[in-house]
Amino acid sequence: MFESAPSSKKLLRDVLQPHTNLAIDLIGLIKSFDTSDPTHRFEIASIIIFLAGVDKTLSLAFELLYLAGEVDWQWMSPNSRTRPPAGFIECQRGLTAKIMKLSDLGVDLTYLQWIINLRNEYVHSCSLYIGYTVGYDDDTEKIYLEAREPTLSFPLAPIVAVRSERIQYYSDQMIDLIGSFIDHTEWWLVWSKITKKLEGLPKNPDPEYAQIANESKDESENEHEILDTLNQKFIGDGAKLLLMH
Repeated sequence: MFESAPSSKKLLRDVLQPHTNLAIDLIGLIKSFDTSDPTHRFEIASIIIFLAGVDKTLSLAFELLYLAGEVDWQWMSPNSRTRPPAGFIECQRGLTAKIMKLSDLGVDLTYLQWIINLRNEYVHSCSLYIGYTVGYDDDTEKIYLEAREPTLSFPLAPIVAVRSERIQYYSDQMIDLIGSFIDHTEWWLVWSKITKKLEGLPKNPDPEYAQIANESKDESENEHEILDTLNQKFIGDGAKLLLMH
């Protein structure tokens, strides 16, 4: 019924590699890294797609580290109002927070920060500046300070000529570093313990089973509520009922 714990590196690679492949495909569409060539825009698309994969892969990494007791539930899900329902273990931290936490644990992925900063500048940066500016008067050859009308700033795609080889290198190195670290935690022992506990949980427990069995197709939306009730009863928030000794 249940399989043994899979390889952590395979799990991580299964999440990251599709994003890596798409990022490399996008770079392959670039004809010239020059603002006069519109295909240069595929570079920022490539960076965004790749870092989306990095973000999701680090979420999985922390979910496995949570099972191993390396991080606590409060760090994983700091806001109780948006905490995932029972039965789900999710890391709700941002990408930079994940990288900084890994650094604290001894896994250095800070070499990715420069490309993250590029992505953040393009994705998030949009501002109105209302204040003084520094200028230079060519006639008087003097610097001046002057308040002018509001200025809108929204940086466009950077030109840094990220090559496909760099994307694949980052991907491979990240999987190797994180996977090796996770395996040192012996997370698979916890995975196996949870698997055994799941095997021992009651099958078709009532009244929840009767409620689902008697549901019409039009009432199927209640299934999620019923499953949540079961998970609250047997699994717990952050799987705490299964992780108890």
